[in-house]
Amino acid sequence: MYAARIQLIENVIKPSLKKGTWVISDRHDLSSFAYQGGGCHINHQLITTLHTLVIKDFYPNLIFYLDVDPKISLQRIRLRGALDRIENKDINFFIRTRNEYLRLIKNKPNIITINANLAIHIVENQLKQKLKQWLKNSNAMVSMVNKNL
Repeated sequence: MYAARIQLIENVIKPSLKKGTWVISDRHDLSSFAYQGGGCHINHQLITTLHTLVIKDFYPNLIFYLDVDPKISLQRIRLRGALDRIENKDINFFIRTRNEYLRLIKNKPNIITINANLAIHIVENQLKQKLKQWLKNSNAMVSMVNKNL
């Protein structure tokens, strides 16, 4: 997992950011802690060590965590068709994974939780509204910093 993560960071994300391009990704390092640590019971210290060696202090500015009840999630996944290796795991895996996500994101100001149990158009509207608010606050912070330079 971390070999793929560092390759993505070094070959795609960092060069794009250096050009001034915004990067939107569907997952980052947080999912390793939740899925492998929480779901698969892999030692948290091992994941932290890998994170420290590979990712270092490279973090997203903003993370949206789409929180969904594991039962609802599995119902939606099954509607898509064939399940992959992870999607075939039992409900307890997904409960542990979700609980680990909730533990990890607690009190993190750069992580916005969205209730993804709702209909997709409602989730989409929540995402748009939260992003607009974040951008508004970010622009205000940049403006304050620039005034103080």
